[in-house]
Amino acid sequence: MADDDVLTDDALGDQVALLQTPALANVAAGDIRPDPSIPQPKPAPVPIDPTRREKDERWDPKVISIRVTNREATAEGSADFAGNRDPLSRKAALRVARNDPGGFAVVFSFYIDAANMSRRPPFTPPQVGVAWRFMPDGGDWSDMSHRYDARPSYRGAGLPLGPHFDPTVSVPAATSGWLAYSGRIEDAAGSLEYDDVIRCLALD
Repeated sequence: MADDDVLTDDALGDQVALLQTPALANVAAGDIRPDPSIPQPKPAPVPIDPTRREKDERWDPKVISIRVTNREATAEGSADFAGNRDPLSRKAALRVARNDPGGFAVVFSFYIDAANMSRRPPFTPPQVGVAWRFMPDGGDWSDMSHRYDARPSYRGAGLPLGPHFDPTVSVPAATSGWLAYSGRIEDAAGSLEYDDVIRCLALD
C-alpha cells in the first residue's frame, strides 16, 4: 500500500474529528427528523409467511447494521448494533480515472434483520440518512451534504431497506483528496452510525 493511501492525522490536520458527531439532517438534535410540512405515509402491513415461523431464529436488534461498499463492490465496511465496526478505509482507497463521470463513490445499505432472523411485524421502519463532504489535496473541506428518509420501505428479511434517496454518495474526481462520509439508522431499538474518512486518488 502506497503512503498516500494511508489515513494519518498529518494528512487531515484539524479535520480528523469531522464526523465524531452525527452529521445528518438535524445535526443539532443528533437525530433524523422528517420535514413537518410533508405528510408522512403510514407503513404498509408486512405479510408473514407462516412457513418461516418455525425456521427463523428470534429477532435480535444486534443484527441491525449499516454496510458500505466501493463503487465496484470489491471492498466492504460495516457497523452493527452488536458493537462491531469495520471501516471501508482500512481495506481500500477510492481509485478512479481523473474526471471519471462516476466520481469517487461509496454505496450505503441499511439492514434491520437477517434472512434467518426476520423482524416480526408490526414495526415501523427506522429513519435513515447519509452525509458527506470532500477535501481536495491542498484545499479545504466542502460544505456538508446530506440525504435522509423518514420512512424507507421494508423489502423483506435479510434485504436492505429501500430509502427514497440514492444510496450512492459521490463527488467529482477532478483531483485526489479525502472523502468523509456518515450513515445513520434511527430505530425504535436505538440508533446506529457508521462514519469514515477514505483516501480518494484521481489517476491520470
